[in-house]
Amino acid sequence: MIPLITYLGAIILGAITALVFKDSTIAASLFMNLSSYAMRLGAFIFLPMILFALPPAAASLKKYHLTRKVIIPSLYWSLLTAFILPLLCALAIYFIAIPFPASSTAGTEGYFTSILPSSFSSAGDSLFSGNIVYTLSKLTDFFLPAIIFSYLFGLALKPDMETVKPAYRLMNSFSVVMYRIARMYKTLGFILLYPVSSLFFLELIQEKTLLLYPALPLFLFAAALFIGLIILPLLLSALTLFKVNGWFAIFKSLPVLLSAFFTGSYVFASPMLESTLKDQFGIRRRVSSSSIPLLSVIGRAGSASVAVICALSVIFSAAGSMPSLYEVVVITLLCCFASFSSSIAGGGLEAVFIIAIAFQLADINLYGAEMTIIGVLPLISALSASLDIEIGLLGALLCDRRIKVYNKVEENNW
Repeated sequence: MIPLITYLGAIILGAITALVFKDSTIAASLFMNLSSYAMRLGAFIFLPMILFALPPAAASLKKYHLTRKVIIPSLYWSLLTAFILPLLCALAIYFIAIPFPASSTAGTEGYFTSILPSSFSSAGDSLFSGNIVYTLSKLTDFFLPAIIFSYLFGLALKPDMETVKPAYRLMNSFSVVMYRIARMYKTLGFILLYPVSSLFFLELIQEKTLLLYPALPLFLFAAALFIGLIILPLLLSALTLFKVNGWFAIFKSLPVLLSAFFTGSYVFASPMLESTLKDQFGIRRRVSSSSIPLLSVIGRAGSASVAVICALSVIFSAAGSMPSLYEVVVITLLCCFASFSSSIAGGGLEAVFIIAIAFQLADINLYGAEMTIIGVLPLISALSASLDIEIGLLGALLCDRRIKVYNKVEENNW
């Protein structure tokens, strides 16, 4: 309860600060720099969590023949959410038909056409650079190489030989250290959340689009709350036969969800999530350290859902009418498939990346009208990241439940 109070206090203080300095460009510049430093610190902790915690976790799972009990639930949880959530959002916006508000960025060109080549080029350079130093320098922008390397290293680290056991113990010790650092990071995270939340409120106030045209923002909030508080917990309860209380898990993880919302970053909140899973839910490190990195790549149904709403709303604003139901389904499915590669965008641009891919594949040209989305990017990133981190939270709980069921069956058989 104490972390939640401190986090809420930091957010309230950030809102007050934004109201006091809403017309100050100096304050906006100051909080932009402070927020940048806070976000870098999150990435600085997230990457060592992958490099030092994932290998011993993968090795432990392989040792006890539990690898499939983490990978398979993570895959079908990601697939299930990736198709159900965006389709529900698409049907809602199709029948309600809310236009996207025109922001200060409407009509400008270049961003949507450049994000795809730049993201894929950066990802390709990181994966196939052939230069380990260059790859390490790019991990803060694209962390998939770190996940792949750490997992393969973990498979080779399986402690089935006497000569390998010292290396396994050493990496396991590093994993314990990283979890201690993550716990301190979560405890003091409200300090970092203050400048981030201040910048968030400043950007919303200075843009004014959301205040003047509140219909779509309210719809986005309502959709996110419906997904986060009803659909996702119900799905988890159904898959675990109501043995796991998703609503209780959400309440205990509110500091993590708030951090993801105001930063718009999965990377920033991920170390807090892994620490919370261990401290609050008693999940073993081998489960949280292996499931969260995997779900950070493929569990992006939250970004896909927000992207679908924004894409259809922008089309409605530009064309004057909503696409046919068939076209809506096609656009939604394209967003669903694009979400599995959206982590390469990073920086809170996952939803924009998904929309860009869907428009490109569907051959939709709005002549710059889609750029209005950039004006309200803080809100879009906030909702996307908070839903994505909740999907990671509940997905890890699902994996843990599957392992407990498997262990119980094995004990009964024995």
